[in-house]
Amino acid sequence: MKKGLSIIIWLLALGPLIPTDAQVLSDDGWLNYNLNKEWQTYQYRSKDDLYLLREKYFRDTITIDEMKAAFRTNKDKPFNFSPYSGHDSIFSFRGNLLNLVRPKAKGLPLKRFYMNPNKTKEEAKLLDGDLVFLRYPQHYMGYVVSPQPLLETFDKGRIMGREGVIMWGEASFFSQAQRVIGYLDGTWEGHLRGGTLMMGILMGKDEPPQPNRPERTFSVLLYEKPGAQKGYDIALLEPNDPDDVTRRDFLWMKQFVEKLPQGTFRPYYTTDFRILPARYYRVTVNKCGWLVEDYMVINKKKR
Repeated sequence: MKKGLSIIIWLLALGPLIPTDAQVLSDDGWLNYNLNKEWQTYQYRSKDDLYLLREKYFRDTITIDEMKAAFRTNKDKPFNFSPYSGHDSIFSFRGNLLNLVRPKAKGLPLKRFYMNPNKTKEEAKLLDGDLVFLRYPQHYMGYVVSPQPLLETFDKGRIMGREGVIMWGEASFFSQAQRVIGYLDGTWEGHLRGGTLMMGILMGKDEPPQPNRPERTFSVLLYEKPGAQKGYDIALLEPNDPDDVTRRDFLWMKQFVEKLPQGTFRPYYTTDFRILPARYYRVTVNKCGWLVEDYMVINKKKR
């Protein structure tokens, strides 16, 4: 009942955004949803050049088979320990930063000589080399991830270069687009739920009313197509033996996902220097519509 009520509330709020004709979701296609301005804002905020981070550190991409195996192993696990555990991290006005690579000053906590206004000249010189951070990391199917990596390069205390997200940036366009409902603050992870609710509403917008529709729930892996291919696709994770209704709903979602333009989802970066270009979703479909939930939010509730 709560799921259905939640969908109805969001439908009422988003009513002016929903067009009457189906459109391919391209850069221009978002204009038909009155979301073109949000799409442009999202593109601007997510255009960070991550060339050095990818060339020097995050060279490996998790395969689709590995993503599926991670779901089978971790989908029901509550991660009861902090994602910062085992890392020297900094909690500052830039956000909570988990450190993966640090300068030569081994054994000293970063807060002693990083962003410390009272550090000595000798302590400042300890900043000599690359620092790699993940901003607001979260547990996700056995990985610790963030869509916001940050690289800073120092030369004896002087900042020489910076690459990546410092202060802003959402994990997906849908999290950005929910700003039409309104939020003022919070982290990228805190906006996942609103983004997936909006995604579900847009996904079911072209379906006719179905008051007798039986409820079905299934889980999918939404992933960026590998190699030179562009765009996104989904794979069914559960149930293993879907009925006809579930298969029909899965194919409907697949058609929606295949229309999404490249860049709709930002990849996640892991603490073991890999790239996770995917999302794990639980989807509930009933007479009220579509409800999409991210397993990052689902598993967090199990703690």
